[in-house]
Amino acid sequence: MAINPLVVLAGIGAAGPSGAELAWFAPTGTTAPTDALTALAVPATEVQTVTITGTPTGGTFTLTYDAQTTAAIAYNAVAGAVQSALIALSNIGTSDVVVTGGPGPGTAYVVTFGGTLGYTALAEMTGNAALLTGGTTPAVAVTTTTPGTAGFFSAGLVTEDGVAKEISNSSND
Repeated sequence: MAINPLVVLAGIGAAGPSGAELAWFAPTGTTAPTDALTALAVPATEVQTVTITGTPTGGTFTLTYDAQTTAAIAYNAVAGAVQSALIALSNIGTSDVVVTGGPGPGTAYVVTFGGTLGYTALAEMTGNAALLTGGTTPAVAVTTTTPGTAGFFSAGLVTEDGVAKEISNSSND
């Protein structure tokens, strides 16, 4: 099993008469669960969709994330170009975002956050279409299609001898 440095042991609680303890694993900084329902919450990565409307025929647009703005992005850029523009921001690392979809303006870009930005509710990016040309009132709209949530990655048992085991569908305690 590989170790994920972004995930830590978030809590331990009694699992039953066997003496084993139930352990929850979650992103760093996640508050330990206080009940079974919270412990079983599924994490989600934030997904935002960038749509260019108004059928521009030229020009550029920018995206702003957390007060930092990308360099100009061509109106008909492929997903990789949008991803590169976002990764060039100092607050987004190389493994923090994946962009699919495009090319614009006919197909929306789907921005999936991961890495250090994964499993967290993020501020929505904004788009600036001031330098898009042609078409009818070109605009850039950003919508959050999947909000990021911390949740808990997995639950497991830690026995009295310190051996960690994943929980299965078995009813054995």
